[in-house]
Amino acid sequence: MKISDFYKTPVTLKSLNYRQYNQAFYEEILIDFTVEQRVAQNYRERFLISPQDIYLVLSMYSKNDYVNYFLRLDLSEISHKQYIELFIIAIKNDAFKVALHIYLRFLNNTDMDSNMMEIFIYTLKDSL
Repeated sequence: MKISDFYKTPVTLKSLNYRQYNQAFYEEILIDFTVEQRVAQNYRERFLISPQDIYLVLSMYSKNDYVNYFLRLDLSEISHKQYIELFIIAIKNDAFKVALHIYLRFLNNTDMDSNMMEIFIYTLKDSL
């Protein structure tokens, strides 16, 4: 794909919700346009290096329930507190697949406090 072709392609509705062009914005474009695997892997190896960038993309995955992409990333740099935040983000956005993976793989029973339980219950009530 040439650069001139990229400007002719319509930007997805999900991409329009971003207020700044960050790693999550470009990752959303890679997913929505189903860019070939080699190009996507090249992007991830070059631009998803720092823990902040990885967390930014993980939060986007948690909002949209992109569980397959979530499982592919190297999660060794993510702290326990960030996993709790990602779990809350996933629950608030009805991303139950990602939330279940986070809870079963990275959280303990003691991490679930009353605030998280209230968010979980209200989300289940409001979910389709």
